[in-house]
Amino acid sequence: MSESKPATGESKVSESKLWGGRFTGGLDPLMQAFNDSLSFDKRMWRQDLRGSRAYATALVGAGLLTEAEASELHRGLDLVAAEWQSGSFVPAPSDEDIHTANERRLKELVGAPAAKLHTGRSRNDQVATDIRLWLMDYLSDELLPQLRRLINTLVSRAESETGVLMPGYTHLQRAQPVRWSHWLLSYASMLRRDCQRLADCRPAPPCARWAAAPWPATPSGWTGRRWPTPSASPLGSPGTVWTPWRTATSPRSSSSRPP
Repeated sequence: MSESKPATGESKVSESKLWGGRFTGGLDPLMQAFNDSLSFDKRMWRQDLRGSRAYATALVGAGLLTEAEASELHRGLDLVAAEWQSGSFVPAPSDEDIHTANERRLKELVGAPAAKLHTGRSRNDQVATDIRLWLMDYLSDELLPQLRRLINTLVSRAESETGVLMPGYTHLQRAQPVRWSHWLLSYASMLRRDCQRLADCRPAPPCARWAAAPWPATPSGWTGRRWPTPSASPLGSPGTVWTPWRTATSPRSSSSRPP
């Protein structure tokens, strides 16, 4: 971080970065390029906006937003979503990631209420929540359907090619002949087990890590709150709003098995 005064036309870090309140100098371009992640985490724009809609609803329940403010935020978030959907969203140089990009654009669209959306919130818990939501959606919408199509193709080929023989192998040497269809079905069976493991990940509620922040949480008024039914929860599933702060944002195991 440079201690020198920003060059002409360069915005102060305190004005352009969520974390810049204690800094007065400009950000080194090398650090800017190293730190920015929008180029690849923009794929989570839907999940980030979904989390923000739910968070606005939770802020109303905590008495930190009025219904009117939440409604205006929801309207603005819908406008941001429409821009991403149409491909007309224009990133700004100050956008470090999908979270700051969406928040910056929301503020441009609805003004003052957008500043309240970050109350008691940290990008640490945003990242943890967004990644889990993205993984859940990717499993349901992308990976599982593709695996099932592959399994169906293998089964179809096996059924139509039962008369095809091939050499079996043991210790890298040809052994007795086996049916090609059995060889195909062995892979279908393996992929079916993979589908079962992935499907086991989906029913777990996408528990939000709100108010957990990077370390000891924040006093935002909804510690340990639960919703009894999916329809009552802002994120569409029962469960706590955030897990105990020590494990809310630090685990990375969700990338291998979403909790």
